[in-house]
Amino acid sequence: GLCDKIKILEDGPTPGFVKETSADEWRARGKNLMENKVYPLAAQCFGKSGDSDLEHKALAWKLLTYDIPSLRQEGKHKEVPERFIEAAERLFKCGRNELTVADCCYKAALEFQKLGGSKMVKNAKTCFELAGTAYLSSLRSDALGDQRILKRAVACLTKRAEKFDKCVNLLVSRGRTRHALKLLHEQKKYDAALDLVQAHAELDFAPPHDLCHSNLLQLCANGHAVAATN
Repeated sequence: GLCDKIKILEDGPTPGFVKETSADEWRARGKNLMENKVYPLAAQCFGKSGDSDLEHKALAWKLLTYDIPSLRQEGKHKEVPERFIEAAERLFKCGRNELTVADCCYKAALEFQKLGGSKMVKNAKTCFELAGTAYLSSLRSDALGDQRILKRAVACLTKRAEKFDKCVNLLVSRGRTRHALKLLHEQKKYDAALDLVQAHAELDFAPPHDLCHSNLLQLCANGHAVAATN
């Protein structure tokens, strides 16, 4: 049973145990422990079986479910965001989906914000940028995807990290060109919006749509005329 497995691992190997236990057996023990959410011992098993990806996964979940709650209980709040970052790095290394990595970066950013101070604010912006990038990467380009995730990704990159251009480029690269165009129009970046429409014929909406080619052309002309008179 699970208790027996834990006892064996905590007490240390019996004579000849290491030699007799194969990598497959260590892996099986680790997976059993993972299923039962005993992440610290699961990581040890995967370390012995040589499964670095599974070890990273177990250590990441150890950080999220054991270490971070303990740090909060002990009042060591300054250490919390770094643990979220470490969890994100380990999940990234083991090939976990970008959504889980993004969540860790997002939580790290929120923790940095709570700490306050210019350095922490800068760290928060970096984490928001990482989170937004990972959120967008988690969405498939050929599907509608989760609108909540898309909205959070855009908010992370534009409002939190102040990386508007990067957000637009990522939206286009992920097949979200219409969303990128809408964003450019909302921010009154009409020249960039017009360039995007001209580069993507499928985006040329029929008049009198706000995002149609003729309307954007007029908005650009008006903008340049105003600039010339100032």
